[in-house]
Amino acid sequence: MSLVRSHWIPPLALVLGALLNAASWGIVVAYAIWPSQGLELAWIHTLALGSLTTISLAVLIHVIPGFTDLRWRFERVARTLTSILPVLSIGLIASFLVWWSAGIALFGVLAAATVLLYVAVALVTLSKPLADPADSAVARALAFVLTALGATATIGMLLAFGLLDGSAGLLLLAPIHAVLGIVGWLTLLVVGVSVRTFRPILGVPSRHRLLHIASSSLLAVGMLATILAVAVDADFVRVGLGLCALGAIAYVVDSGDRLWRLRIPHWIPPAFIASSLVWMLVAAAAATLGFYRVAVVAALSGWLSQMLYAHLHHIGIRVIATACIGDDDETRPWELLDARTSAATFVFAQFAVIAMVAALFMQQGSWLLIAAGLLGAMGSAALGTNVFGAIRRARSIARSVALSLE
Repeated sequence: MSLVRSHWIPPLALVLGALLNAASWGIVVAYAIWPSQGLELAWIHTLALGSLTTISLAVLIHVIPGFTDLRWRFERVARTLTSILPVLSIGLIASFLVWWSAGIALFGVLAAATVLLYVAVALVTLSKPLADPADSAVARALAFVLTALGATATIGMLLAFGLLDGSAGLLLLAPIHAVLGIVGWLTLLVVGVSVRTFRPILGVPSRHRLLHIASSSLLAVGMLATILAVAVDADFVRVGLGLCALGAIAYVVDSGDRLWRLRIPHWIPPAFIASSLVWMLVAAAAATLGFYRVAVVAALSGWLSQMLYAHLHHIGIRVIATACIGDDDETRPWELLDARTSAATFVFAQFAVIAMVAALFMQQGSWLLIAAGLLGAMGSAALGTNVFGAIRRARSIARSVALSLE
């Protein structure tokens, strides 16, 4: 079966999202040599939009019916949009790199329109009535984070026009755009979805349902309070961010308990989950204390990207297995991955993020950024090598199965 035609999660979006994640390290090196606002914004959008959002929208193709028993309406449209978004993201990123204001506006509008159309299709799907109260609660939670994504895209479109004509009023929306995107969309999505995805990755359920409810609620309320404080220029921004930090702590305690009870022999995804939880706390503490650039870096390259790596090493490899061998295949991810290459990916990824965060605290930190970029690139190369090896092994298994049936 072709990788592009899999009916579980759109593989093309996963591939393009992973490639953009790898490309972000090249931007880090470029920023170390020629620091500029354009490169900074290019790096942020490479990770937040091109990589994390693209992959999240692809995964939601499976999550929405899998978690709610709802059947997608206009599923083909949603699947197509997941492949269009990373292409438009590349245009937006390139426009930031060369600081082409017209291109920023053009690709900003097109990317936002793509996201908004996906959100509309998803919300139409989630609006169907459900008999099961638990499924209804999940559908409402998904609708909330998708609404946050829609708001993020709308404000992003306004910011693109603000950069085009230099409108100071529109550019003041940047902090709201960041909080909505990182907390309201990506963080709340990961916190919600991981309740289910941790079960196959870790092999154990959560024992603390109230902690999960508390973490999601505190993150949502903290996000809304922060946005309100920014909007009215009030002094309680730290209060809102503090509530988000409390939500992060609750999530870390719940997830840490599941890691402690690990029942799966594949140690790489749990290791990435553990590191992502540490970076989540670092990002929350940095934001609360007012170190906003550190918070953004720790959140995007630490908390969210490390969680992405955890899922790519398990769910991503399962996509490869089912695409190559068949939808009913039960091959486990660790049977397709090379353990040494996985370990190298983990080590390189951790030192890359450490170097990036350390660089922000140093006046002469350009050499650390170069080191971070090179380490991150080596981690991405190791992951890519492992993925290609997994594809070869999966195809070998598929050929063996085919021969056995002849």
